[in-house]
Amino acid sequence: SFPAGARDATRPAPRSAAAPTAAATRPTQVPRRAVMVAAAHDHDVLIVGGGPGGLATAHALSKVLPSGSSIGVLERNPNIHRPQGAGISLDANGLKALRAIDAALYE
Repeated sequence: SFPAGARDATRPAPRSAAAPTAAATRPTQVPRRAVMVAAAHDHDVLIVGGGPGGLATAHALSKVLPSGSSIGVLERNPNIHRPQGAGISLDANGLKALRAIDAALYE
């Protein structure tokens, strides 16, 4: 009981046969789990998460592990190398932890 050419706004519009779905336009990717498993075999230590905690852990381990040890950091964000526009703040305990890892990081 809608006028000719109108549709019920509570129902989604029918998908056009000519428009590809988002899944059809995505490039084929290797499953993330397969990448993680492959990467795990390439390193002595593997850290999951490339945020502040993961990077600080990697840096701290690089100071205590034997020379030549390989440390890998996995990050799911493919654009981690690009500026994200976020800020970071550390409280007193965070600054103490940085100083304990490497005094040069604290300055």
